[in-house]
Amino acid sequence: MAEPGTNINLEKLGNGIKSLLIIGGVVWFAAKFFFTAEFGQKAFVEEQQTRHDADEALYSRITKTTGRNSDWNLKQDNTMDKLRDEIMELKVKEARYEEHEKLIEWRIKTLEKTGSDD
Repeated sequence: MAEPGTNINLEKLGNGIKSLLIIGGVVWFAAKFFFTAEFGQKAFVEEQQTRHDADEALYSRITKTTGRNSDWNLKQDNTMDKLRDEIMELKVKEARYEEHEKLIEWRIKTLEKTGSDD
């Protein structure tokens, strides 16, 4: 109990303590959220860097064991382009041969019908 002559309002004191506890809780939660998010972001970046390093190490190991240089993918793309070009050339040649065969067949039929080479 308060001594006579002091004006302490216990209700106001209790409300002040409640307010301080609420403010402290909000500050604690905000700080925890901020630091968790910051450390979470750091962990994410570190994980991505680790994966990138692992990918580079694997690529390096593959190129060393197979003897392929770093331009292997580019060379592979160029090879595929060359193969596509060759396929198209073969298709054109095939079409020319088919036309040539049709022309020969027509000439044979003409010779059989007329008996002369016109």
